[in-house]
Amino acid sequence: MKATTRRLVGRAAVWTLLLAGCSDRPTSPTLSAPRLSVSQAALRFTTIDAPGASYTSASGINDAGQIVGTFVDPSSLGFDGVSVIPGKSHGFLWSGGTFSVLDVPSGSVCYPPPCPTFETEIGGINSAGQIVGAFDFGYWIFGYYFMHGFLYSAGRFTTIDVPGAFATQASSINDSGQIVGTYVDPPYLDPDMLVSMPGASHGFLLSGGTFTTLDIPGATAGTTSPSGFNATGQIVGSYQDAAGSHGFLLSGGTVSPIDVPGAAAGTTSAYGINAVGQIVGSYVDATGLHGFLHSGGTFTTIDVPGAAGGGTRAYGISATGQIAGSFTDAKNVVHGFLASP
Repeated sequence: MKATTRRLVGRAAVWTLLLAGCSDRPTSPTLSAPRLSVSQAALRFTTIDAPGASYTSASGINDAGQIVGTFVDPSSLGFDGVSVIPGKSHGFLWSGGTFSVLDVPSGSVCYPPPCPTFETEIGGINSAGQIVGAFDFGYWIFGYYFMHGFLYSAGRFTTIDVPGAFATQASSINDSGQIVGTYVDPPYLDPDMLVSMPGASHGFLLSGGTFTTLDIPGATAGTTSPSGFNATGQIVGSYQDAAGSHGFLLSGGTVSPIDVPGAAAGTTSAYGINAVGQIVGSYVDATGLHGFLHSGGTFTTIDVPGAAGGGTRAYGISATGQIAGSFTDAKNVVHGFLASP
């Protein structure tokens, strides 16, 4: 998910996607790469903070301007007065200036009781108001949280689990109701070291009830993470190779790597794409972490005023060019933001 550092992943016994027209490695970029523009004078920034939260991140925006994301309760001290109890994560919907908490309901039957409350993280929202994300109990198992994806539609939550997966995260939903995300293979026992090893992660597409695995050709095994999905079926996300992290655009069966000009090698991530093909994400250079917009062949840097060391990530973009994301301030507190042209 795009919201917290506990990103999820999952696993499945499903079909591997055949990327038509792709070679053994990602194709040469079809995206043009002019010099990076640092002009953002036309953007108006609005900070988004959940009331009382210690952390807020906006991860998605639809064409109606509704924003979704994740916030975290403040941490507290344990009964011994020393140990820190981390705050729980919750989903939120910000619509028309109204902030609503959106949490997956906890189960009513569990052993031993009482039932723990779920933690919720939200990935994206489409124009119909359908929302996707992930939830878990916060249990730590073999280095991963045992998370499930979910779809929230017409007031109801539906669980999304890739068949056979150890964990599943739903990241984005387009206006056709198709969903992309990440899943993780089950952990396994290393026969030489006799220790449990984490399973590899893969991307997935859920369309018409069918799961399809998304693995970028040439990427390091288990490093494909789709994050954004538009109405025309274009998918953006990130993958890793020996050089580090790269964004990617999957369009019409062709994979195009995305690397921001001037960025440090292996530091570009793509997170969101709108209906007209504008892409947002983040990159790192000598001055820190920055968001970016790729539109019409031009890369534009996005820095929220007051963000420390850059510290800006752009996660979602609407058809009107509104951008949602997060930034870190001088006190190392994370806030959500809306940038409007």
